[in-house]
Amino acid sequence: MSTSESKKRRFYRCYSLSDALEFKYFSVTPRKAILNVERLFHGEFIPDVPLEFAHRKGRVRGDFMGASYVSIFLVSKRVIDILQEHRFQGWSTYPVLISDSQGREVEGYSGFSVTGRTGPRFEQRNWYSALDSGRVVADYEPQKSLFFDPATWDGSDIFSPIGSRITLVTETVAKVLESERLTNMELELAAVFSLPEK
Repeated sequence: MSTSESKKRRFYRCYSLSDALEFKYFSVTPRKAILNVERLFHGEFIPDVPLEFAHRKGRVRGDFMGASYVSIFLVSKRVIDILQEHRFQGWSTYPVLISDSQGREVEGYSGFSVTGRTGPRFEQRNWYSALDSGRVVADYEPQKSLFFDPATWDGSDIFSPIGSRITLVTETVAKVLESERLTNMELELAAVFSLPEK
């Protein structure tokens, strides 16, 4: 790729976002099986009544709360306020009802859904070559399972590959969340890619 061509491309980093699964933090389990997990995760299903969750383990209430299902987590009002303040796009919430180990209601949390999209993930042996026509753009080697076609990204700040329950966020979102020192949160570099500048 020539110098003139590379100047016409913008490079992006995205990060996977989840609860940190630390034992000390309060986590929950649904009182009833969630029948529409995929649709719930992608914001395609909003329950008519709050989904009920019971205490599972931990005592410290973090900003991110694990909910037993893979990639399903709850967030505090503080997280929602931060996302709204910065006008980040690609997410929504759903109502939840949480009880602690004594049966008392735990307030201040909502279920988190990802409405932003990119195309489906797929494996690629030469990850960087596929991303940018043979030009290595970073030293980091992401997981093969997180590869997706950058051209299919809808531009949302928070997004997920179609057919998966992986929450991805842009570098801007990751920096904001880290600067706020949110608790029980895990951010991990997941992909580096480039797109032509508009």
